[in-house]
Amino acid sequence: MFVWFFCRNGSEWLNNRRLMNKLLLNGNCNWMNDNIEKYTRKCTTQWSEDIDKSGKGFVEINDLERQLYRWSINVLCSIMFGESFDRIDSNPRLEAKLSEFTDNVHKIFTSTTRLMSFPPKLAEALNLKRWTDFEENVDLVLQLGNGIVDEFLKESPCDDGLVLKMKEVDMSLDMIKRIFVDLIIAAGDTTAFSSQWLIYLLSKNEDIQTKVREEIHSSNNWMENPYIKGLIRETLRLYPVAPFIGRYLASDAVIGNYKIDKNSLVLLSLYTSGRDENHFPDAEKVLPERWIRNENGELTLVHKAHGTLPFALGGRSCIGRKIALNQMQALVAMMTSNFNVKYCAPYDVDITLRLVAVPDKPILLRLEKI
Repeated sequence: MFVWFFCRNGSEWLNNRRLMNKLLLNGNCNWMNDNIEKYTRKCTTQWSEDIDKSGKGFVEINDLERQLYRWSINVLCSIMFGESFDRIDSNPRLEAKLSEFTDNVHKIFTSTTRLMSFPPKLAEALNLKRWTDFEENVDLVLQLGNGIVDEFLKESPCDDGLVLKMKEVDMSLDMIKRIFVDLIIAAGDTTAFSSQWLIYLLSKNEDIQTKVREEIHSSNNWMENPYIKGLIRETLRLYPVAPFIGRYLASDAVIGNYKIDKNSLVLLSLYTSGRDENHFPDAEKVLPERWIRNENGELTLVHKAHGTLPFALGGRSCIGRKIALNQMQALVAMMTSNFNVKYCAPYDVDITLRLVAVPDKPILLRLEKI
């Protein structure tokens, strides 16, 4: 049912996970970058056009969450379907289906949040509205997601993109549909919210914006720029979109002088660990250079690098890690190249938990053309 690919166990899950590792994590994944850059450029071009239309030399953005969510979905669909997705603008019916799909994916997070404070099994047994809403949202998302894959395959051969690569390793159409829905559910919101935090930190630190521009102008490949990568690592350290990692122990263990029995659920607070001075000196400061090694190969401002694990580790680490990082790198490079990014709300923003870590108030921006 919900997030089949990411949460199941067994030989079928393991086999498909290994196949997806080869396609999305291991080896050369540069084939994704054209799709990422194309739809990131579309997003920043729209902001530029909005500034021109305003006649004021700037535009204020008060719906950043919505815009970044749709950008994130467009990038994922472009990676999935390749050039076939580029023709969506000329197909209003398919565009409407995709909009309905993404709106309902977003609702899953709302309905799931309401289950965080109540045992889901009990909610199901009592047939509570919070459970039936969740079930209805998930069923509709699965139905719409399957229909979108069928539509794209009918409209176009999908002779590039992730669909083609999955076909080449003999993945079934049913499994392709499941993975498409899983990627959208698992990566759409999380990348969008991480990007919100990234832009928030940029807007509050003009010196970092200036440094990023200097790095872009002096570098031929901003995708490999260590300062930009460091800024993203700082964002994910301070604002981990998944603030907890949970694992069941496979054997008895001693952790921090506490004996923990086998099969116990252990939770790691990434938010706490990422802001721990024992792990990161000046932990509350945004220091992209923290992640740039000195001439001896040392990270002098990092005591324990594993104090931050935004994508987890091991066999269940985030399958979309490279996609998310490359998206964020493209966004920060194109934004800072084209705009001065200014925070214009009369309040500071804090973190709150809504299944994932999100801003507790809207992030209001003012973009000025450079």
